[in-house]
Parts: sequence; structure tokens; C-alpha cells
Amino acid sequence: LKEQELFLQFIKERVVAGQEEPATEILVAAFAKLATDEFTVKEFAAVSEKLVPLIAPQYQPEVQAAMARFAKMLK
Repeated sequence: LKEQELFLQFIKERVVAGQEEPATEILVAAFAKLATDEFTVKEFAAVSEKLVPLIAPQYQPEVQAAMARFAKMLK
């Protein structure tokens, strides 16, 4: 989906150098779960815990805010 690709690009532009691949793997797995409608708030929190440490410190507040907006749409 276009929105997912945009979000993936947004994240990849903000990760610590060399962490693009792990960040992509985390998000692709999350997108696959989201497509099955099995993606819960609890699973989102687990993804966030894995993803945020890969984000460059100066971008973490921005990424966390974007992720918080997304989390509000989950069950």
C-alpha cells in the first residue's frame, strides 16, 4: 500500500546509519500482520520497542509522535 511505503520511507530516512535493513524487516512484518487485521495495540507496542532504538536520537520524538497517531487507530 502507498501509505505503508511512505511510512517505511519516512522511517528509513530517520534510522541510525546501517540500521535500515532491520528497521525494514520490523515494519514489513508489522505490515503483514496489519493486513490480516490481527495487529493489536499490544503488538504495536512490541514493534515500537524494537523500532525506536534504531531511530537516530534527533528523530525519535518525531517518529514516536507519528507512531502514536497510528496507534490511536488500532483496536
